[in-house]
Amino acid sequence: MFNPDRPPPPTRHTATRIAAQEVGSPGHLRIMEYHRSAWPGYPGDKEKEWCGLFCLWALHEAGIATKVAWRNGGGFCEEQRLPRDKTPEPGDIAYYAAPFHHHAMVYAVDYDAGTFESIDGNQANDTVQHKTGIPLTKPTCFYSIEPLVKAAADTDPAPEPDDE
Repeated sequence: MFNPDRPPPPTRHTATRIAAQEVGSPGHLRIMEYHRSAWPGYPGDKEKEWCGLFCLWALHEAGIATKVAWRNGGGFCEEQRLPRDKTPEPGDIAYYAAPFHHHAMVYAVDYDAGTFESIDGNQANDTVQHKTGIPLTKPTCFYSIEPLVKAAADTDPAPEPDDE
């Protein structure tokens, strides 16, 4: 039975919407919030590289991967054994190994053009940026968040029984 008080299950689009709302200059306090959400044992108040922390924060805010935490030196994609994918969907994580390690959330994909859009944290002057026209071949790999989305849906409370 439909219950308007029960939130809908978490989705990829919820995560991308939340990430996109952060585009701009979030400021030091907001960046520290990304750190605390994604890395609960974060040892300090100084900003570290936070692109991956930002992606994980957006997933947490969307109700996805809420029990997943950042592991220093290991991130969360490999730690969770997320499958690598050549056909990303919104919400998946684009990972770049060179020239430096970087994580970004896939926002949209245009397979006809061979490009995608992303929401990237830890960009110039501590900003969150929306990037467009990125060749699908540019990231080292894409990590699918589908296992995390399915796990979040599986832990969603069961529907309430009909009163009839």
